[in-house]
Amino acid sequence: MKKIFNINILLFSLLFLIVNNNINPQSKIDSVNAIINSLSGMDRILKANEIASALPNEDSLLKLEIFNESKKYAQSENIVKGIIITLNGTGEALFQLKKYSQAQQIFFEALRVSERSKENDSLTALIYSNIALNYEKIPNADSAIIFHRKSLAINIKLKNIVGEAFAYNNLGLIYWRRGENILAIENFKLAVRLREKVNNPRSLGNAVQNLGVAYWKYGDYYNAFKCYQQALKLREEVGNRTSYAMILNNIGLIYKRLRYNNLAEENFTEALRIADSAGYKAGIGYSNSNFGELYLEQGNPKKALEHFWISYNITSEARDLNGISLLLNSIGRSYEALKDLETARKYYRNAIDTSKSINDKYALAMSMTNLARVLVNQNKIDEAEDLINESKLISQSNNLLEILRDNYQLLSQIHVKNKRFAEAYSELQNYTLLKDSLFNSVVIHNISNFNVRLTIEKTLQENELLKQKNEFQLADIERQKVLNNVLFIIIILTLGIFVILYIYFRNQRRYTKLIQKQKNELENLNELLKQSNLNLEEINQTKDKLFTIIAHDLKSPFMSLMGFSKILNEEIESGNVTDAKLYASYIHSSSSQLVVLIQNLLDWARIQKNMISANPEKIELQSLIETLLKSYRIIAESKGIMLRFDCPPSMFIKADRGMIESSLRNLISNAIKFTNAEGEISIKVNQGNQTVEINVSDNGVGMTKEQLSKLFSDRESSSTRGTDNEQGTGLGLIIARDFVEKNNGKLEVQSEDGKGTTFTIIIPAVE
Repeated sequence: MKKIFNINILLFSLLFLIVNNNINPQSKIDSVNAIINSLSGMDRILKANEIASALPNEDSLLKLEIFNESKKYAQSENIVKGIIITLNGTGEALFQLKKYSQAQQIFFEALRVSERSKENDSLTALIYSNIALNYEKIPNADSAIIFHRKSLAINIKLKNIVGEAFAYNNLGLIYWRRGENILAIENFKLAVRLREKVNNPRSLGNAVQNLGVAYWKYGDYYNAFKCYQQALKLREEVGNRTSYAMILNNIGLIYKRLRYNNLAEENFTEALRIADSAGYKAGIGYSNSNFGELYLEQGNPKKALEHFWISYNITSEARDLNGISLLLNSIGRSYEALKDLETARKYYRNAIDTSKSINDKYALAMSMTNLARVLVNQNKIDEAEDLINESKLISQSNNLLEILRDNYQLLSQIHVKNKRFAEAYSELQNYTLLKDSLFNSVVIHNISNFNVRLTIEKTLQENELLKQKNEFQLADIERQKVLNNVLFIIIILTLGIFVILYIYFRNQRRYTKLIQKQKNELENLNELLKQSNLNLEEINQTKDKLFTIIAHDLKSPFMSLMGFSKILNEEIESGNVTDAKLYASYIHSSSSQLVVLIQNLLDWARIQKNMISANPEKIELQSLIETLLKSYRIIAESKGIMLRFDCPPSMFIKADRGMIESSLRNLISNAIKFTNAEGEISIKVNQGNQTVEINVSDNGVGMTKEQLSKLFSDRESSSTRGTDNEQGTGLGLIIARDFVEKNNGKLEVQSEDGKGTTFTIIIPAVE
């Protein structure tokens, strides 16, 4: 059970691969092998055959590979039946690839194995049938008939009704193509009778349709019409739209034969519409061919030619030589009607060559007669006489009476032109006798036509009755509409009353909600007032903080500058150069701190007033940071601090250059401030997931948890003195945070008391 379950899973996977044409062909092969290799013996052969048969025609190469591998396995295990099945399958795959010569070799190899085994009659019948179908394509109709009959004999012995019907149907098609209509009708009748027993509407519809076509070609329009009507119902039952279109064409031909040209054109048009919507090329070609015959009969050869050429191109693409030979005759008759005899003669000759290649005696005799008629008109009497005599022999041996009648008439004309009056009289007598004989057939056909006309008129009367019935139904529908309108008005009035009541109660609820809304608005105003008071308080605190910074933090650097500059002046006057250099460095350090303080105060004030907006641009980090570090190396070296920088080349971010520079200045300045002498500061850039991380790390004094919690507080100053007693405003980190956030980034911090701090700027990378 588990093995069957696993095979079903693999089959489901294979079905997905077959349907999905975008899958790599190797994946299909691997999936097939996984299924087949999980089995053994005859089960493996049958499963391979089942899978290959389910593949579409475009996967014929994959079929070949499956059958070849399966054949090797069958030969290695000496499974005779498996060898036959795989050889036959290989032949069918080659047949689908239109490699008919190779296919025939494989079919005969399968036949030899099957005949030797003497235990596989059903397989032998199938191989005979495939050989026959392949002969039809080569083409070799005589050999095809022989092998269809062999297949038929075995199927009769095995009482295989499906196989019998298939053989009879194929034999009928061959006889029909050759113009042997009586034999075609006999075989199609047998196929219909057998398929009625198995109750398969699809195959029965095919046989009935073929029988109708044979009756049509034989001239029995009544039986042809009956078959078409039956086939039409069967095709509609199974939803076969393409065959439905072909039958509509055939019915249209009967209407055309009976001079119901408007009905014929309606059927041809509908058939063409269905074929065109289904992309059915054979149906499109057939409809255009029928339109051509209709227009040619109506005396419009130019319009007929347009349709014949459309049909010819489609038929040539399909390599349907029977259809091509008939269309060449139709094109020739069109040029003959246009008085272009030379062009007509060319197409009749092509029709003769094509008919000979497929041994279509009907098309051959007709083409010869048509060409002879043109040659007579061109006064090429000897050549015309040879053709007529050849056509006459073919017509006599195949009972093609209408063509034979035309041959007698043309021969009589030729003998007159050659002044052989006795022969002309003899041929004229033959013509008259055959014409009288055909007259009886015409009478029979006219009776048949009368029956068809009665059937058509009955159908038209039924349609008229249906039309009247529809009119009565429309009147009933109209009365029902009036009643519905009255009911609709009553419903509208009732709904109006409900709407009025609804509006009344809704207004009541609205007034209640309005009062509640006003109450809520008052509460919201009170809340806004409270929030406004808090904002004012915050603004006052900000103002107090600004004044405190100006009063205290800015005062100290200026006092230092004044004091150190006074001492520096005294030391220079006294000539003490060593102490003068020392105080000059103090002045430089205080000035640098003062510049940072003033810059931070300006940035902070602009942030508070929302005067700063980001203007992002593409920034190369390595050069930007190296430029910043140049101004901080002297300060760092004065404290004995080592600055390290690590940034990969060509690392880009998208941000406002001024804001990022300001943020980095504050972080680097802060790191120097809180790092002890002989300490180390590291600036490292890493590529994140669509972001860039800039880490500024030091091994300085670090921060406590309490200091970290107040670090970015706008209300509470977190400024502390540095390791060298440096002062600050406490605004640098807040400014750095705000600038980073304005560039769609964020600022993170990690710190441990006594061990150092790491600030990380996370900013979007350039896409």
